[in-house]
Amino acid sequence: MSTLLQPAFKQENSGEAVAVDLIEAARLLTVSTKTIRREINRGKLKALRIGRVWRVRIAEINSYAKRLEAVNG
Repeated sequence: MSTLLQPAFKQENSGEAVAVDLIEAARLLTVSTKTIRREINRGKLKALRIGRVWRVRIAEINSYAKRLEAVNG
């Protein structure tokens, strides 16, 4: 099964995504999936591995983006 077809985790009542796959995380941060994997391996981006699929929480993506913004100005 392709990771493109797997839905993000949803909060039970709101229908909002709580976590997304690496492809969506890369799209949100405008970087490649290779960069996302590298940052996960370096410990700079927290992610969950469920089976063979990695998921990144939206809150973690926002936090990571804020850290990048602070460093890059």
